[in-house]
Amino acid sequence: MGECGMRVVVIGTSGSGKTTFASRLSKQLDVPHVELDLVNWQPGWYSLSESEPDRFIALVDAATAGDRWTVSGGYSKVRRMLWSKATHLVWLDLPKRVVMRQVIWRSLGRAVLPRDVFPGCREDVWRLFTREHPIRWAWTTHDSRRRRYEEMLNEPEFAHLKVLRCLSREAANAAFVQLARDAGK
Repeated sequence: MGECGMRVVVIGTSGSGKTTFASRLSKQLDVPHVELDLVNWQPGWYSLSESEPDRFIALVDAATAGDRWTVSGGYSKVRRMLWSKATHLVWLDLPKRVVMRQVIWRSLGRAVLPRDVFPGCREDVWRLFTREHPIRWAWTTHDSRRRRYEEMLNEPEFAHLKVLRCLSREAANAAFVQLARDAGK
């Protein structure tokens, strides 16, 4: 593939390591990284994708207008658009027990440390008990999201994607190495 034209979407349930993987890959490839959560979450936990979906879609579309980027996240409102633009899709399809361990530790750390998760968005202990919290979200969507991704990846519209489905941390590390090699880095 060489230096240009690599557009990578990294998907997985909450806590699977999407942002870490995509951020690390963007540094390795020297390409922009678009973190969908950072686009979505505005101060005070205002969800742009829910409250202003057209604006959210436009911001993500503009951020991925170039020929080289990584994106972390799987927001349904932009999923088809991003997958259509992408050349590669990394699916961090880790076992539920691994994801839950990661999302719980991350969430507890965020609740204890007094810093913003996203600008103007702080985690606190009480937020851990909300319906949309990543811990609950990861638990309740893990299996259904897996089925949905499998269905979508079988659609002819996405046949162009080079899919790297990672069922373990070792597979994710191998995918990282492969993508760096494909990009000539």
